[in-house]
Amino acid sequence: MSLLHRVAEQFRQPEGFFGSLLCRFMEHGNRPANDWTLECLALKPTDQVLEVGYGPGAAIEPALRAVPRGRVVGIDFSQTMYRRASRRHAAAIAAGRVALLHGELAALPHPPGSFDKVFAVNVLYFVPDPEAWLRALHGLTRPGGRVALFIRAEQELRRMPFTSTGLFRIYRPDEAVQLARRAGFARGWFESRALRGGPGHVVLAER
Repeated sequence: MSLLHRVAEQFRQPEGFFGSLLCRFMEHGNRPANDWTLECLALKPTDQVLEVGYGPGAAIEPALRAVPRGRVVGIDFSQTMYRRASRRHAAAIAAGRVALLHGELAALPHPPGSFDKVFAVNVLYFVPDPEAWLRALHGLTRPGGRVALFIRAEQELRRMPFTSTGLFRIYRPDEAVQLARRAGFARGWFESRALRGGPGHVVLAER
């Protein structure tokens, strides 16, 4: 396995020592994307929120502040990220404000329509069957609920050598919107912004 492939694999599923190092980079680099994605969700105080691919758990803190009478649930298939985020949010977990799970989205034990808002930052590139994944998000979102997916701009990703390894699937934002519509969402659109670290898009879909 080439070095670039190993780097791409760590971005997809951070594990072990190198995953922990990458975690620090992700926490710093993803902060503007996290903040903007949460802004696009238009969170309300009582919202039930799901984050798919929570990584080190950095976006959970601002999400919790925005939903003082709500709850944040997260799922991530990296054991390293699960342990790290669980330590970070131990008090909120004990208080019942946060629930973190380790595994694939399909393993989420919540019934249909459990969440008012769902978000994922830098996750869509790695999903093997994006339409099925979006159908699952559609099912978990209550009628009238909103999903927000952050993706970096195509030209930005193509400048990164490890995105050419086959583990990344690069999307234009309009392509991602069409995927969401095919998955059953009634409405889809995207917003674009120049962020620290490069331009990106938030793909939004409402059930």
